[in-house]
Amino acid sequence: MMMHRSNASLCYWLLCGLLMPGGVSAANWLPLSLSGSLGFNYRTLDGSDGQKTISRQGTGSLYANSYVWRPWFATTDLSLTLALDNSDSDDGSTGGYISTESSIFTGVLNLNVLPQSRTPFNLRYSATDTRVDNTAVSSDAFIVLGDGDARTYKLGLTQAFISKDGHRLRAIYDNNRWSSERNGDYDDETAAVEIDVRGARQRLTFNGKIREAERSVSSETNESALFDVTHYYFPTSALRVDTRASYYDIERGFDVPSTNPQSGTSNSDIRQASSFLFWRPTSSSPWTVSGGVRLYNLEGENSGQSNESENMSATLGTFYQFNKRLRFDLSGAYSETDSNQIESEVTRYHGGALYQSDLHNIAKFTYQWYADGSGDSTDDGDGHEQVWTAAAGHNLQRSWFTGGSTSFRLSFGQTLTQTYFTETEDNDQRFENTITLNWNQTAGGGTSYALVTLSDRRNFGDNESDQQMVWFQAYRDQRISRRSTLSGNISTQYVNHNFAGIHGDTEVTTATAKINYRNAAIFGIPKLGFISDWMFSRASEDEGVDRQEWENRLDYAVGQLTTSLSYRLIEHDDQKYDLTFFRIQRHF
Repeated sequence: MMMHRSNASLCYWLLCGLLMPGGVSAANWLPLSLSGSLGFNYRTLDGSDGQKTISRQGTGSLYANSYVWRPWFATTDLSLTLALDNSDSDDGSTGGYISTESSIFTGVLNLNVLPQSRTPFNLRYSATDTRVDNTAVSSDAFIVLGDGDARTYKLGLTQAFISKDGHRLRAIYDNNRWSSERNGDYDDETAAVEIDVRGARQRLTFNGKIREAERSVSSETNESALFDVTHYYFPTSALRVDTRASYYDIERGFDVPSTNPQSGTSNSDIRQASSFLFWRPTSSSPWTVSGGVRLYNLEGENSGQSNESENMSATLGTFYQFNKRLRFDLSGAYSETDSNQIESEVTRYHGGALYQSDLHNIAKFTYQWYADGSGDSTDDGDGHEQVWTAAAGHNLQRSWFTGGSTSFRLSFGQTLTQTYFTETEDNDQRFENTITLNWNQTAGGGTSYALVTLSDRRNFGDNESDQQMVWFQAYRDQRISRRSTLSGNISTQYVNHNFAGIHGDTEVTTATAKINYRNAAIFGIPKLGFISDWMFSRASEDEGVDRQEWENRLDYAVGQLTTSLSYRLIEHDDQKYDLTFFRIQRHF
């Protein structure tokens, strides 16, 4: 605790020294804008199983913003936060309690030098000190003491260079350290370079990163290097070529002393290169083409065992828009893999067509139908499989108004799909029906919405099954007065799935509901707000979770002083909890 007080006192006297009468010159160079808050939180949690927790927490924060000499020369900001917590908890099983005292101190400093120039520099530093003291008293008055502490330091430096043509260079250094007397130290150091060169018709980026991390408890070290180069070439608005090459190397060593010691080293080298082309004319051509090639190589070793894998893949595809109703697509892919001297080749082809009719008006309904078909062929050297699919469907929908603020929308759709697998000779048919009805209304100072969806899907052929679904949702947002509103929604879903005797049938019903009340000035008192939220969810299956929450909260603000008092009732399956929370906070 003395460490936190000394750190906070040092920062306080440094800030005050700049504002003392003798420090006028320093204040001109470093004018301060201060803000912050002081607060106290109190929480109780009672469970139906005998669990009890009482927590008291004090919080404080201080924020300072300034600039050095001139705002264009350097800007800086500092934030300090402190949290002190004292908690007593009883799990209801031992008849005793556990008292915990913890403190967390955090400081963050940012410095930006020449922030609006072509050579901006940024420094980021943060430090966190955490201490936890435990006192456990069991039913026989046996006292157990325990403590833990952790300190975190983070330093980041970034230097950027921006040319007048928009080219960018960034050098980055990060050093993160985590230290604990019980769990040892963890150090993570990273150095990186980012380059972005931009031209009229092309762009080149480079990212390089070297990282080294060490953990003292397990004598674990991780070293990695990543280098990535990407070139974007777009000679016309329709053509673009992306080419990328990257290299990733990671080495790991660890030693865990225990009854079953584990130690060893591992390293992996990953190299990959790719180039992809995209040709997408705006309107001059019905063709759209894309394709690319990718090369991948992995070499690794883990505890003396080597692993090597190579892969080459290529893809090519095109769309042809014959007219506004008919479209064709063709694509092919080839992949060759050699993994630990096991070779494999896979070739895939795909072709398809889609036809969509024009929109037709039939008795105030809008009607459209469509049909599509596709064929897929896969050859992996051990077998040749073909999948043929044909589908046809149509939908009918209508929207209408009954008065100036009420509207309905009705839609109905049907789809028939046929799929045939040549290798297994499976022949599947699927027939789907979907009906949706929407209702919207704005009246009486509020908005209402309701949705009903009915769906029936049936699979025939070699894999028979059927599924029915009913989904209902309703919502209402009602303004009661100028400062109060009431809203609520309910949603329920029923699903029945029949697998024709292959698996057990399933039938699931789920329901959720929410009610929310807001009053910005309850009892006519300005700035005394009241919120009441109720939430309910339930599922018919054993795997589902039944949950109910009801929270009532009062918020009051007087000038810079804010207070909040809330009570929450929680029911989670067979458990019940009462949560009371009080907060008072003074801002300055």
